[in-house]
Amino acid sequence: MNGSAIRPAAALVLAAILVASLAGGTETEEQVLRYVGLAQCKMCHQSDTYGDQYNIWRKGPHARAYDTLSGFKSLAKAAELGIEDPQADARCLRCHVTAWEAPDSLKTAVVHADGVTCEACHGPGSLYYRPAVKRGVCEGKIEPQSVGLILSDEGVCRHCHNEDNPFHEAFDYEKYKGRICHPLPKDED
Repeated sequence: MNGSAIRPAAALVLAAILVASLAGGTETEEQVLRYVGLAQCKMCHQSDTYGDQYNIWRKGPHARAYDTLSGFKSLAKAAELGIEDPQADARCLRCHVTAWEAPDSLKTAVVHADGVTCEACHGPGSLYYRPAVKRGVCEGKIEPQSVGLILSDEGVCRHCHNEDNPFHEAFDYEKYKGRICHPLPKDED
């Protein structure tokens, strides 16, 4: 992958706008995939009832992705690559923050200091964050992609975990997905 590759979530945003315009007009507020931000995701996903995904994420490497850019190793590598400030450079931010490539108007709730959040892997949440929609997805009544929900796979991870990363090392998807796994709890019958 090269530095200009579009993230799956960004591709969904562009696709939603294209579908709206092909439908005979401009996109409506309800049709546009917008990033709702970590605080919105956290509201439901920080309890054991729903899998405690927020706290699992918070303890993992993606929560610290932005902060790592100010660490000694990152600053040394940045100097070597001619990057003055990794926390302000697109080459670094494209993988260390959520929605870097999306237009600012679609990510008003994104905070760079939050690092790589839910929506970086699962897509902009404006169409799926409501409980009724999430319930419909879980029950199989709503197709995830119809509301912009990405069911992450190896391709999503490899957008950043690839040879273009200056710290790249062999990426074993099966091994690493276990470190960030945050499944929904199974319904008890």
